[in-house]
Amino acid sequence: MIVTVGPGNVRLRPIALPVEHGGWGFLLEPIVLGLVVAWSVRGLALAVAAIALFLVRQPLKVWWSDVAANRRQQRTGVALGIAAAYGAIGTIGLFLAFRASLDAAIPLLVASPVVAVMLWYDARGKSRALAAELFGPVALASVGASIVMLGGWSLPRGGAVWALLSLRAVPAVLYVRSRLRLEHGRDPILAIPLIVHALAIVPVLWFARVGLVPGLVAPLYALLLLRCWAGLSSLRRRLGAKSVGFSEVRWGAISVAWLAAAFLLA
Repeated sequence: MIVTVGPGNVRLRPIALPVEHGGWGFLLEPIVLGLVVAWSVRGLALAVAAIALFLVRQPLKVWWSDVAANRRQQRTGVALGIAAAYGAIGTIGLFLAFRASLDAAIPLLVASPVVAVMLWYDARGKSRALAAELFGPVALASVGASIVMLGGWSLPRGGAVWALLSLRAVPAVLYVRSRLRLEHGRDPILAIPLIVHALAIVPVLWFARVGLVPGLVAPLYALLLLRCWAGLSSLRRRLGAKSVGFSEVRWGAISVAWLAAAFLLA
């Protein structure tokens, strides 16, 4: 049976915009880095498409929650309309980005299984699961690789950009989860984020050695390791969850600025 709920005021913001804010940083980091170091109109088209397709999840979740509950109300149709608008913008952006050549779409195609896993968790309301939080940034980082390739970079250099962004994001997710557990009085395994941060430096050094990335990028990952150690040590300043999130956004901005400067100065 379908329950029809009477008309009322529909608040657009909860339908059109995702309630979580952490994903915005992981979306914008590859977009900003890609456009700064390898600007192109086609790259801009992909950036718009990526933002639209990132946003489409929220109205689809609202629409699906009503459909699954056999509940039809004013917001159900509004959510479907907003999702259709986002989908149209995303489709047009992808067409404009890749109409001349599909070579730059290779990173996105490689990342598609990761996107599928992320959406699987999302559809089941498990977007906060560790796997979902790790897969999401890796999938979004592929956008940066495609943007620089649309700007004329080779596939190996685009892959290196994807790796650099992923090697910042994955350790950051582990750090934030451990930091929040620590601030809430729980006992996380502090060695894991520290080890992952340290291991991230190894491929970065290799990329620099073979000439895929400038040598100036390596100190950034050492700094991120130091940040992780300080943030999980007894020397840290106690922060609330929102402050930890804002702090990570700042570190994301610092990382993008550092990487962009390294590439532009090379």
